[in-house]
Amino acid sequence: MEQFKKYEDQLAKVQLAHWDELPDIELYVDQVVKVVNEPLNGLGLPQVTRSMVNNYVKHGMVIAPVKKRYGRHQIAMIMVISLLKNLFPLSAIQDGIGQLTMNSYPKEAYDYFVDLVNAKFAGHDLPQNDRFADNDGRLMRTVVNALGNWLAASAMLKIMKSKDQPQTVNPVK
Repeated sequence: MEQFKKYEDQLAKVQLAHWDELPDIELYVDQVVKVVNEPLNGLGLPQVTRSMVNNYVKHGMVIAPVKKRYGRHQIAMIMVISLLKNLFPLSAIQDGIGQLTMNSYPKEAYDYFVDLVNAKFAGHDLPQNDRFADNDGRLMRTVVNALGNWLAASAMLKIMKSKDQPQTVNPVK
């Protein structure tokens, strides 16, 4: 499966930014959309739009911007939501984030999530973190494995569909 190998090579190049690598100035929604969509382009995930960001704010998933500007915390939240929204209902994502940040700072949780995602995309073993040795870490590792598996399955299906079109099956009479 040469095409799948190409997909894996492309995926290995996608690296999410850690908290301190996110823009340290506050951004308007159009700038946030651009920052979030950059890594998503290499994953084949739907692009984030202004409307989506506004919806996340409206539903309380992302803190409302101050004077129409978004900071690192909001950008990180939008990134996580964008990665996971095809796998889980938004309410489950919100619950998971709430649970994880109950026991640690959002920066710590986000950075560990990014470490896990970047390792998964690169084809490496998922790193352990003493700070997340309990159910919080288990939850994050399980979610990242699900994301990686879903992306791989989606890519495989796309490759298969491009090679072999399904045959129409006539119903048995």
